[in-house]
Amino acid sequence: MDSVSGGSAEPVKSSLEIASDVVGWGYFVCWSLSFYPQVWLNYRRKSVLGLSMDFMLYNVVGYILYGVSNTARYWFFDDPSVAFNDVAFPVHALILTTITIGQIFYYDRDGLASSISSLGMVSAIWLSIIINAFIAIGKGETWPFLIGTWLAWMKILITLVKYIPQAWMNYKRKSTVGWSIGNVLLDISGGTLSILQMFLMAIIDPQNNPFTENPQKVGLAIISIAFDVLFIVQHYVIYPHRPRPSAQLSTNNSSPTNTYTPLREKSVM
Repeated sequence: MDSVSGGSAEPVKSSLEIASDVVGWGYFVCWSLSFYPQVWLNYRRKSVLGLSMDFMLYNVVGYILYGVSNTARYWFFDDPSVAFNDVAFPVHALILTTITIGQIFYYDRDGLASSISSLGMVSAIWLSIIINAFIAIGKGETWPFLIGTWLAWMKILITLVKYIPQAWMNYKRKSTVGWSIGNVLLDISGGTLSILQMFLMAIIDPQNNPFTENPQKVGLAIISIAFDVLFIVQHYVIYPHRPRPSAQLSTNNSSPTNTYTPLREKSVM
């Protein structure tokens, strides 16, 4: 790891370090591509019926927090447990999530809106961040690091709850139509590769073990995989068939249901 090549001052990467880089960019590609199937599905159907607005709200806030946290830890604190792809991913994710939210307001959404509970939780998270920042500044501590760490834990909280509205919507509708399975398959692939990269990083540098130094990243991957498994079971096992034209569709967590046509609900990735 410390060897040099041809008198160059640049260290030569070991095979494990190269593998870690490849796996890291692999999870970045999988997780980044996972946003496109939903955008394409919405475009094909000209509708966002079947997509939870609460899920999208949590997503956009979560990626803002995760992006700021990773950027602070990577650029300002040289945290070895945070790689450049950890910074690039939330930036790209935020862009695609914003595009998807734009589709919600452009296409047929039939009253799709965020619930009071999700708006309340997001407001409480932002309030806790502001309070945490003022406390850190008042103590004269390295408040950017504290904010970066706190933001990451808030992202964990959001990830823990953000999938629940979508899973509940699928359950209420008895269908996953409108929710892209392509998104789920790419997401679970990215989560698996993310954990694999952390294993490699722990072997390369045990003193900066990401499982102890960056537990937020570990939590994100494990939570995402767990919910992805649930969505896969819903899509392929519990609700494997397209609903009949007379089936009822719930557009949000509490609104009345409405009917829809097979054309609108054409299943695409």
